[in-house]
Amino acid sequence: MRSGPGRCPRSCRRASRHGCTVCSPNRSGGLSARRRPSHCRRARPTCARTCSARRCSRWAAPCTSTGMASSMASSRWVRWSACPTRFPRHSSSTPSATWACRSWCCSSTGSLSTRRRWITSSTRCAAAGTQRRPVHPCPNPPGPVPSELFHPLAAEKKRCARRGHLLHCALRETRMHKTLIYNIFPTLAGNLDQWEEWVNHAVDLGFNWIYINSVFAPGASDSIYSVADPFRLNPKFEVSGDAESGISQLQRFLQRHRERGVRFMTDLNLLHCAIDAPALQLHPDWFMREASGEPVHPFGPDPLDPCNVTLWDDLAEYDIYGSPDRLNLWKYLETVVDFWVGLGFSGFRCMHVTSVPAPLWRTCIRAALVRAHAPVLFVADALGESLEKVRALHECGFHHLYNSSCWWQFDADWALNQHDLLQSVAPTVSFPENHDTPRLFHKTEALTAVQYQRYLFACWFSSALQMTMGYEYCWQKPCHAVRTTQADQEPRDPDISAFIRACNRMSSAWPILCEEGRVMALSPLWEPTLLLSKTIDGQEGRLLINKDWTQPREAELIDNCEICRPVLAEGHWSWEPASGRLELAPAEIVLIRRNE
Repeated sequence: MRSGPGRCPRSCRRASRHGCTVCSPNRSGGLSARRRPSHCRRARPTCARTCSARRCSRWAAPCTSTGMASSMASSRWVRWSACPTRFPRHSSSTPSATWACRSWCCSSTGSLSTRRRWITSSTRCAAAGTQRRPVHPCPNPPGPVPSELFHPLAAEKKRCARRGHLLHCALRETRMHKTLIYNIFPTLAGNLDQWEEWVNHAVDLGFNWIYINSVFAPGASDSIYSVADPFRLNPKFEVSGDAESGISQLQRFLQRHRERGVRFMTDLNLLHCAIDAPALQLHPDWFMREASGEPVHPFGPDPLDPCNVTLWDDLAEYDIYGSPDRLNLWKYLETVVDFWVGLGFSGFRCMHVTSVPAPLWRTCIRAALVRAHAPVLFVADALGESLEKVRALHECGFHHLYNSSCWWQFDADWALNQHDLLQSVAPTVSFPENHDTPRLFHKTEALTAVQYQRYLFACWFSSALQMTMGYEYCWQKPCHAVRTTQADQEPRDPDISAFIRACNRMSSAWPILCEEGRVMALSPLWEPTLLLSKTIDGQEGRLLINKDWTQPREAELIDNCEICRPVLAEGHWSWEPASGRLELAPAEIVLIRRNE
């Protein structure tokens, strides 16, 4: 149903008891009862003037105050996608930092480019010559202000299906922090009580996000990614002797750490479920079928070789596009996201993103924002997908994308080209290894210097970083979705935790490390050393890498520069002037900046 004079979006039908806030005002500034929809008959006549006090959870009232409706042409609605918290008329609370929530003011008449207005806490209506109702900062956001959720200069772009306008919603905060994600592989860590040690360890290292892989009840294959019941905790992670149910234990665990400022994310898969999931018997129309009537098994590409695909025969693929009961299927998937956000998850690693339609992603992202009343992080995992498919993710509303720098050997320019493309869609996430790759310490045959090199490079390359548990202890056994157990933990030696802690601390202090930028190679890629340049708003930082893991190499420095050698200094960050030729230790990595 279109929104306009005398009409409301369908999402407002259940909000009539609060007073409809999306009906169009007439020319006199009031509400016409004859033109009011049937579901709004009990709406208050002044609902058009209660811009931020009474509104439905999805749509805000016209950006008007008393007497302004006739001065401003027709109706203008403001969509608060990034910050759906309800604002009171007057708020005396002062958050620890200022969140400026901004949206395009979309007019039903005239073009968006000629009739747009910025709505901020200090904007005055130039067209009407009257001061608008101020939009207050978010009152009492849960926990510390999560500035790491949004890149400071990136706008969250969403397509509004009911109005057809592209809305730009940006959430900005006065200080910038890098998104640092610590991956706890749940079967390797143990049960909920044993996760406590790893969460505290990650916080001590300086990580501000905890990513826990899928933790919900699996099917017969016992793979953590073969989820049969998304509303029940995997029995492996329940604490024995606790009277509460497993899902209640999980909620209590997440909420307890959320109060400390720790935020959690988990896997979100909208493409498939376990082959023996109850949904397959209850709703057979939701699933794709072979000619024989058997469910279709999904498959995925290898990030190193997209032509090499893996078929998962323990999974059944949803018919997201062609199901005759598609509306209820989409509502079910939206309910799953809503339930997980209600448990306490503030972010999701989204899998198979290119196989799911963009409208469904936007619906789920919107549902999470409304449910959480706070920003929710959606990270797209499109590793191995074609660049054309990745470019199409621009309309989905993801906040981050994983890049493939983990596989870059500094000998070709494909990683630089990919980075340019990805950051035009969303800020990127780098990682030296993840739960799907072999352990780096095993691949390099126990070279600790490479552990330092790849972590610092990942920290420098993009605006977000993810590290898998055990990397700081140079573990060599890879994670497996079925076979990994707590017994696979290895000795915690060698320990590079001090270096990682220093890198994480420095990453929030130097803008070159916490923002996306233009990355270029300043030296030939075939040489044994590589000099990279990263530019952000005219500020440049350089990275000098010795690609040789066994031999020292020399490189020429620019004049009037400072260098930082955290590897040789055992994690201590100090800048010192340097010039001429510099000898690099095997696999050493050096930060360079101009001496101002």
